Amino acid sequence: MTRRLVHFFAIGATLLVLEVLSGSAPTREAVVRVPAGASEQAVREATDNAILLEEARRYGWHKSDPVVFQHLVRNMKFVEQDDSANAFELFERAIELGMDETDPVVRSRLLHRARKSLAYVPPAQEPSDDDLLAHLKKYPDRFARSPQVRFTHVFLSKDGRGKDLYTDAQRVFGQLQQAALSPNEAHRLGDPLLGASATELGTVDHFSRTYGSDFATGLEEARLDQWSGPLKSVYGLHLVRVRERGTGAPPPLPEIRNQVKGDFLRVLGQELAQDRMANLRKAYNVRVERIR
Repeated sequence: MTRRLVHFFAIGATLLVLEVLSGSAPTREAVVRVPAGASEQAVREATDNAILLEEARRYGWHKSDPVVFQHLVRNMKFVEQDDSANAFELFERAIELGMDETDPVVRSRLLHRARKSLAYVPPAQEPSDDDLLAHLKKYPDRFARSPQVRFTHVFLSKDGRGKDLYTDAQRVFGQLQQAALSPNEAHRLGDPLLGASATELGTVDHFSRTYGSDFATGLEEARLDQWSGPLKSVYGLHLVRVRERGTGAPPPLPEIRNQVKGDFLRVLGQELAQDRMANLRKAYNVRVERIR
């Protein structure tokens, strides 16, 4: 039964969009009641909601939507306390009582489905690769990845060195500045740290989680290709040489095609919904009643 109701809903949603697209939606009446002091924005929102609810009922979604069906049946079971009652009979009694018109869950559901149908993107408007490339170039920040940083570091353990930690750090720092050492040679001047390597690559957020926020802040401020520090971490001190900083540019389209397509369809759906809602407003004569 649920599958059949979903099928009926899909047909109704398609018809609504086709009517709006063709401009054939008939002129209809709607009454909107708002508080006397309601702003123009509030009146507009109430008007749009009233129109969408009217359209949803015109297509019978209040009787065919599976979520509405299940919700009203559950309400009637609570009201009547009759476990033997047939679900369809309970639903019909809920409709007779007008629960579909007063229940806030039903209202929210119908509005949600109506708005989704307005944002429907027909197959003919599915984006091409050129469309997606243009979208990616227009909104690069939406798809940019966190920039990565590559650095060499020498670790000095606070547990192993105790009170000599900062003195040792200054001494090793002097050695690093005086000699042109490879990353592995420099790394051997320090102490072992489980999971760490001479050169590491990752985002600042990653290193904040790994070594702490103080280390991450120092890493962001460190100059490129110069020894810096000591930087404090949760384990001790680090002398750091940043080798490379990434730009955080978005990856090539093939790597993020689905993400770009999803965002393209979201934006297009919003534009279509605005246009279709404007056409629906033209199809209605709306009377606003301000309640004192």
